[in-house]
Amino acid sequence: HDLKNEILLQYILLLASQPELWCMMTLYASLLPEDKILSVYPQMLSRVDVDSEREEVLIQMKHLLKPGLEVEILRTTVDIVLNDTTIAAAQKMNALHWFCILKEHSVYALIYGNKLMRSLLLSDNLVDTAMVMGMLGTRIKESTEGRITRAHAELHAVGALLKANEAFEAWKGIMNENVPEITLTPMDNGLMSSEAAGVVQSLQRSEAAEQLREKSSQVVEVAGYAQAQLFEVLTMDGGFLLEDAEDDETDDADDARRRELFMLRSKYIPQIVLMLHNVCDETATWMETMLESCIPVIANTELEVIRSLHEIDDTSSLPVSPTFWIRQAKELVCTVAAEEYRVHDAMSTEEFRLFMESIRKTAIRDLYAEAAKCSTSSSTD
Repeated sequence: HDLKNEILLQYILLLASQPELWCMMTLYASLLPEDKILSVYPQMLSRVDVDSEREEVLIQMKHLLKPGLEVEILRTTVDIVLNDTTIAAAQKMNALHWFCILKEHSVYALIYGNKLMRSLLLSDNLVDTAMVMGMLGTRIKESTEGRITRAHAELHAVGALLKANEAFEAWKGIMNENVPEITLTPMDNGLMSSEAAGVVQSLQRSEAAEQLREKSSQVVEVAGYAQAQLFEVLTMDGGFLLEDAEDDETDDADDARRRELFMLRSKYIPQIVLMLHNVCDETATWMETMLESCIPVIANTELEVIRSLHEIDDTSSLPVSPTFWIRQAKELVCTVAAEEYRVHDAMSTEEFRLFMESIRKTAIRDLYAEAAKCSTSSSTD
């Protein structure tokens, strides 16, 4: 038997060395003992990277091998590719196609797709992570089975992270493009009558108000969306990528997965907290600068400028108000401190200290804003 197996193995290796003969590998591999098949065949299959050839091999495995053995072979094959640090992300993504040929294997595309995305995220490769997410999103269906439910939850969490990052980058783009100032059409009213000068002043006021509405609405839209997406990551049910140990997850692969999830939480949650604070704080600064540029064209104070657009007493509830964003930043403390989300657990002592220092500055800024508002109200009275 040993001699027969050795001869078969050498012949299969010969077939594996010639791609045009790959279609015969499964037939001869099926004659080997199961342990031999699992030890040598996946290594050979890891070189197959054309979907049509994969489909042919898989059909042969379904017909020639013991039921279910093809799953073990495919899992080992994909593991070989994903664990090879010399292989590019695109090739690793391509290896997931092994699980996309038959519907019954699609759940493994989810599990191994998650594994690949964890690796990419730990390497700061969000671009390729998004590509894997796009591929999985078109092939994966929901499942209620325990381990698969957790895999879907992980997929959802990574998707939320990618959306939040994309929204943050969009916000930064608008903030960089949208200069917080009004630009009025030059008009020489030095020789105008008081009536004509009044008309010019009214036109400039309307022009300034229109620019304020247009620019601020753009910033409010992207800032609000970025804030919502970042907030969703921090407040996901049960915590972002947070799982309790399960009795049915005790093997090495599951332990490795939990370690990776822990590292991802420690890596990305502090970033998300900082990004969310930046969105609120810098949007408040942008609004403040924009409103100041409207003085005295539209009105004489920031409060009056806002009220010229919105007839409301409490302007702090309006996104065009700097106070609105300052208070949104302050409320981030409650999210970070909430036990249900365990955000603070993912932050180092230094990260938490820097966050609290930012919040302290935000709180002082809010006090100054309130003092200025009270001063303005007193002057008006």
